[in-house]
Amino acid sequence: MDLDYTLRVDSPAALTAESSTEQNAAYENWERSNHISLMIMKGSITTAIHGGSSKAHATTRITKMVMLKYSGSNGVREHILRMNDMASQLKGLDMKISEGFLVHLIMTSLPAQFEPFKINYNTQKEKWKMS
Repeated sequence: MDLDYTLRVDSPAALTAESSTEQNAAYENWERSNHISLMIMKGSITTAIHGGSSKAHATTRITKMVMLKYSGSNGVREHILRMNDMASQLKGLDMKISEGFLVHLIMTSLPAQFEPFKINYNTQKEKWKMS
């Protein structure tokens, strides 16, 4: 088996109905070599690096959550659920976000057209919760 085949040869073009037997064989050979190479790489990663990846994942998730803005392409409900899901994923990484902070993040992610809604929220004494 040519383990470094995928490093030496570029990925072949995607197969089509008109692909020849030779093209099919080359594609399957490249895919098999790529799969084995990935398995070897994953198996050689030390546990110290695996442990550090959860911190990197948490950092990435927090950055996405803070930078996320409501685009208007989906409903506001979907946007809120997406941010709530991100907070749940962070909780699983021992990075719990309080409900109050989550509500604040959601409010700041809304565009100017929601300004009356934001003003209404800010003038109320009670704090909103996600539940």
